Amino acid sequence: MQMDVVARLKRQRVRVFFIVAVNAAALITIVRFLSPVPPQPLWFVALFWLTGQIIAAGIIRAVYARFIYFAAELEKTNLALRAEIADRERIEAALRESEQRYRELFENAGDMIAIMTMDGTITDVNRGAETLVGTSPEEGVGKHFREFLTPAANARMEERFRRFYAGEEIPSVFELELVRKNDSVVPVEVRARFIKDAQGNLTGFQTIHRDISARKALERQRADFLAMLTHDIRNPLGVILGYTEMLRDSARERAAQRDENFLDRIEASALTVHALVTNYLDLSKIEAGQLTLVPESLAINDILGRVGKQYESEARRRQLTLQLRLQDGLPNIAGDPVALERVFANLLYNALKFTPGAGQVTISSARQNGAVVASVADTGPGIAPQEIPVLFERYKQSQTSRNREGAGLGLFIVKSLVDAHQGRIEVQSTPGTGTCFSVFLPALASVQLHKD
Repeated sequence: MQMDVVARLKRQRVRVFFIVAVNAAALITIVRFLSPVPPQPLWFVALFWLTGQIIAAGIIRAVYARFIYFAAELEKTNLALRAEIADRERIEAALRESEQRYRELFENAGDMIAIMTMDGTITDVNRGAETLVGTSPEEGVGKHFREFLTPAANARMEERFRRFYAGEEIPSVFELELVRKNDSVVPVEVRARFIKDAQGNLTGFQTIHRDISARKALERQRADFLAMLTHDIRNPLGVILGYTEMLRDSARERAAQRDENFLDRIEASALTVHALVTNYLDLSKIEAGQLTLVPESLAINDILGRVGKQYESEARRRQLTLQLRLQDGLPNIAGDPVALERVFANLLYNALKFTPGAGQVTISSARQNGAVVASVADTGPGIAPQEIPVLFERYKQSQTSRNREGAGLGLFIVKSLVDAHQGRIEVQSTPGTGTCFSVFLPALASVQLHKD
């Protein structure tokens, strides 16, 4: 296109010079023969004309060059503009195609997808809402998300928002219960993400809700099965432990050391099976959200004393010294005695397992800053500092516990039960020296126990 413009301008230049030549000849004739003044010499007229033509030609050439330059620049600009328009059209077409694909995915997704403002008002929802809660998108838009939650789920969402506005990190995946149009309840797994504008400001959030009814049903079946299995196993184990204690007393009276050693081994094996079965039962309850505590006023020393007596023979069998250093006059705590015995039985059993022969395990209690502290310390190999943060995760074991009995559930259950009592657990360990687990439980006057 640019070459066509330049060619046309060159042809126009030839025409201009031809017209100038014709005009010059006419001017010479007029000046030479028709002028009223005396005719000037031809050389003078020719010189005058030539000078004028040179000046005019220079002006015309300069104007022509500028004209050519501006024409070329204009053509370049037009070409760039057309290219930009074409690019923009391609981008807009791709954007429309992308938006169409997103809309199709949004509308046809099997899960319920909702977009909300920061205050929780629904601005868009897909057809998955009809399947999940029986509400059409037209009915859902404009409503607040609270209208679709159970009271318990609403309370948990309020707590999430409180933690978010307090600057805490909150998980993006969590579980809720939605209320269907027919008033039935459906459990869902929610994946949430915040929506930001071009400046990075939060404008709302998007949630994806997936029906997990089938998964919850399987979890309940597993929990029921484990509860039945645990009940069926623990009952005969209790009988074995009871008769073992009776036989041990008889062996002591007869001074039959060999029989007493055999009985210690039987009791240790029974305690191991009992701990494994009970841990799996507790895990199933925690995972299914069915962990129920029955709080009452308790003396922590009574619980520690019962647990210590239960594992006296295990300590003797492993040739360990088991000491109790319990502080008198401690305030009572509010707690579930069965759950707290599970906590300290797990801690004590771990300490006995990981302490080498001729070592020592100490159970102690004290009062510290308004809390009752119960500790289990050992003289075992200790735990490396980098392993302490993951000790309380399920199925996690430290390097020192590898190839030992257990499934890595004990400490996870311990922390879950301590958290349910509004307490906390701390670990102090020095590799090669020993480890101390301390459980801090609020005194009865300052505690408000979670019952579910």
